Order: sequence, then C-alpha cells, then structure tokens
Amino acid sequence: KQKTAYEIGVRLVGSEMCIRDRHAAHERVLYEQVLSGINQSASQALLNSVVVELDSHLIDSIDSIKDLLADIGFIFEHFGDSSYILRGVPNAFHSSDPKDGFVDVVTNLLNENVDDRRDTASKTIACHAAIRAGQTLSLAEMQELIKLLEICKQPQTCAHGRPTVIHLNSNYLESQFGRR
Repeated sequence: KQKTAYEIGVRLVGSEMCIRDRHAAHERVLYEQVLSGINQSASQALLNSVVVELDSHLIDSIDSIKDLLADIGFIFEHFGDSSYILRGVPNAFHSSDPKDGFVDVVTNLLNENVDDRRDTASKTIACHAAIRAGQTLSLAEMQELIKLLEICKQPQTCAHGRPTVIHLNSNYLESQFGRR
C-alpha cells in the first residue's frame, strides 16, 4: 500500500460515489469553529511549558501581533534573546505539536502579506489541529466529522481552498471505462 500525504474516505450514495479528504474536511470544520470563537480567548494550559526559539526577524516584529496571539489562545512570554516560553495554546491544538503550531502561526502572520490576520491565524491553527494521515477514526468519529462538515458555511473546501469531497456519478465512471 502506497503512503499518501492525506487519507480519504469513500462513501456510496445511490449511483454516486463521494470521496472525502478527511484532513481537508476536518480542517474546514476546525477553521469555522476557531473563526467563530476567536474572541472567546479559548486556551488550554500546557502541562509542560515549551521553550520556542524564533528567528531574529520574527522577534523584532512579534509585538505587533502579541494581542492577536493572546486573543486566539496562545499564552507565552519572552524568555531571553530569541526564546519564548509557551504556556498555553488554542483549544483546537488538543493533539498538535504546540511548538510547531506557534512558530507557524507567528511566521505566517509576519512573513506573508496578510490582509486579515485573524483569518490567517485561524487557517494555520485549523490546519495544524486537523487529523493527519495514518490517524485512525472510529465509525462514530467519521460520521460526526461528516455531520459537522455538512453544517459548515462552505463545506466544499478546506480553509485553504482544497476540495473536501469529490462526487463521481455512474455516468462519469462509465465514460472513464469506455462504457458510454
């Protein structure tokens, strides 16, 4: 079996096959949840604080986004020249690497030409927190993910615009196999 960067779920609905990208679907759900609750300071304390080293160009600019980072759930403080102690992360990060997530959020906010910093931060958090390839989901978890995706405002794509589901009907499949 070939390893992929993502995993899909396949479901037959009548004469149509729905192929779902589980990571993209979960990312969309988390993105909308994070974005809608962004002012609630939803944070979880880390059991063990993490020391994060940032590049000097990021340290020079981090003060400009400090309030936003706190708003979305990062609890941190300066700890020496290029170090920060990370004490809390957004609730969505329940199983993600807090250090990588923090660095990616800070980097994306400070290195890119960002029009909407809250949106960019929400996208990065959702992507880091979404399920990964190889992560097993129970049938109930898969059903819950589909249910949550279906109530999203834009369920067709992840936060970055990739499709969450592809629909293949029997006419298309027959044409691909030279039957029509």
